[in-house]
Amino acid sequence: MKIGEKIKKAREAKGLSQKEVSLVLKMDQSQYSKIENNKTDPQLSTIEKIAKALSITAAELFTADEVFK
Repeated sequence: MKIGEKIKKAREAKGLSQKEVSLVLKMDQSQYSKIENNKTDPQLSTIEKIAKALSITAAELFTADEVFK
């Protein structure tokens, strides 16, 4: 599973919409959508910001398959 898929899985497990997360990140929703759909590779700093917005650690994002079933 790619990082975008893991981010999406974590976001859905938290019951949040892309719009809600992108607002917290102060990021355009279309850019956030590209990350979730693996159309762009986010920098590590962006991954950390997304994890914080989802109230999880970046490490949890990388293990999202097991954490968010």
